[in-house]
Amino acid sequence: MPQKVSDEEVEKLKSIITGRKTHKKSIDRDLLIIELLYNAGLRLSELTNLRVTDLRLTGEAPHLKVLQGKGGKDRDVSLNPYICSRLKAFTKGKAPEDKVIGIAPKIVNSLFTNWAKRAGVPQLHPHSLRHKFATDILNRGGSIRDVQHLMGHESLATTEAYLAVTDEGLSDAVGRLDGSA
Repeated sequence: MPQKVSDEEVEKLKSIITGRKTHKKSIDRDLLIIELLYNAGLRLSELTNLRVTDLRLTGEAPHLKVLQGKGGKDRDVSLNPYICSRLKAFTKGKAPEDKVIGIAPKIVNSLFTNWAKRAGVPQLHPHSLRHKFATDILNRGGSIRDVQHLMGHESLATTEAYLAVTDEGLSDAVGRLDGSA
């Protein structure tokens, strides 16, 4: 079964990061890691390979380009206004060839493991937020095909493996049956 990740668990991670006594740039970077993993559904390697030049943060359809994702495939991931704003602020002054996050996957994984333990949610890992991304899009009215495209899956079965069944999702589904059929 796919891992269920609650909004509260994500907030606990973010709270651990913002509560640290460290340089503000580190806090901003670490929050952006959590936010990109969730808001863009990125894999860890996609996050750490992302360059400023891969961001399209203006225009009618802001998105980022994942280059050479799993299986060597490229894809575009639409961005919401919040994450667009965060990326604009974070990358201001960086050169186009600079990496957005600028640290290796092993370091991000180690940081994440530490945050999760300190937040009391040790079962979470970076890929957990990719699962949450998929489930939340579907629960908020997106189609499974939308999720499939955003995640870069060839097979719909692969996408289905990411989707957690939630109590509210089940209630909403049943609530759509109004007896008029």
